[in-house]
Amino acid sequence: MYDHYMLTLSAEDAYFYSIERGERNRKISDALKTLPREDRKLIERTFWSNETVSEIAEEMDISPSEIEERLKAIYAVLKDLLKEE
Repeated sequence: MYDHYMLTLSAEDAYFYSIERGERNRKISDALKTLPREDRKLIERTFWSNETVSEIAEEMDISPSEIEERLKAIYAVLKDLLKEE
């Protein structure tokens, strides 16, 4: 026999989770939009294009450690922006 309460609760939990996830994604998207274009591009390349730090550094003709430092600075800005909301 099915426990209808648990099925309803699970569906409800899934619904609220999807709302929370959508809100979190909107906040992240809004925070990314505040970054300078070069920083957004770097984030895109590392997360969505799956390029390695070494590949990006080679193409930009700078050291991988410089890319890593830029990413750390970008993450700090994003963290502050997301904390404010």
